[in-house]
Amino acid sequence: MAFANLGRNKKKTVLVVVSLALSVTLFNALCAFVGGFSMEKYVSAMTCADFIVSTPDYFRYNPADEFITPEQIEEIAANTKASLSGTGYAVRKPAYLWMTENALRQDYAKYESAEQLDSHMSRLEHRGNMVMGDTRIEALDNSLFDKLQVFDGDISPMLEPDNNAIAIAVSLDDYGNLPNL
Repeated sequence: MAFANLGRNKKKTVLVVVSLALSVTLFNALCAFVGGFSMEKYVSAMTCADFIVSTPDYFRYNPADEFITPEQIEEIAANTKASLSGTGYAVRKPAYLWMTENALRQDYAKYESAEQLDSHMSRLEHRGNMVMGDTRIEALDNSLFDKLQVFDGDISPMLEPDNNAIAIAVSLDDYGNLPNL
C-alpha cells in the first residue's frame, strides 16, 4: 500500500527521496569526521603527562585558595606506577614588569583591536618609553625540566643553584608554531 502511494504525487516522492539521501550523506560525512579525530593526538600536543591532578578550580580557570596538599600528592604517588612526576607552581598574586610599548602592543595585538589597544595603553603606567605589563611567575620541579621544549638558548642554567636565571614561557598555536615571534 505504501508503494502505491509513492506513485500518486511524483514531485513529493522525489523531494522526500532526495531529502533522505542528503540527510544520510551528511550523517555519513559527520561520522567520518568525528571518527577521524584523535583526542589522544590532540591532548598529547597540549600536555606532556598521562594525567593531571588538581582541584576543580584549576580546570575551571577559577583562582581560589584551594590547593593539593603534600599529603594528597604522597597518596597519589603511592597509588600510581612509578614514573617521571613533578609539581608545577604559580604565584597567585599579580606580577608586573616594564617593557617597551611596542613589545606590549605586539603581545596584545592578537587579542584586541587597534582602538581597544590604544585605550588599554592609555590606562597603563608609563616610565619614558617603557610601559607596565603583567606577567605570571611559575616554577617547576627539577624532574620536569626534561619535558620542556627550548626554542632558543639553553635551559641548564635554570638547574644551577644560586643562579638568577629566567626562562620565558610562550604559547604555541595548534600546529606547534610560535606566533608573533
